Amino acid sequence: TMEEELTPEQKVQVVKGFILASPPGEIGDVIRDVSVLLGGKDKLESSLPVIACEYNLKHNTVCKGSNGERVVVCPSGQADASEGSIIDPSVGKVLTLDHIKREVTGCSGDAPALSVAVEQLQAA
Repeated sequence: TMEEELTPEQKVQVVKGFILASPPGEIGDVIRDVSVLLGGKDKLESSLPVIACEYNLKHNTVCKGSNGERVVVCPSGQADASEGSIIDPSVGKVLTLDHIKREVTGCSGDAPALSVAVEQLQAA
């Protein structure tokens, strides 16, 4: 039988699985290693922000805020799935993140109201 070569999209999906399965704190090492499999980080560049956002949400990653404070990235605080922005309830704002560097890159308008369930958890 003839071996079939994976398409670039299929390769990115395989690599995405490796990245999402990486242990907390090891994502940078895994990205570096799988980039070699793809023939360079540039092959992953357009997909990496989305994959890193998914990883951060899955692992409740702590990111560095603009004033050095810590911001937890979790599904309950997700403001916009397409942009990967999160709500910071301590200041009532929507934060834009660089999910690869795990840093806050901007702060925009007032955050939408949190759900009652989230407010109850916050009060506890």
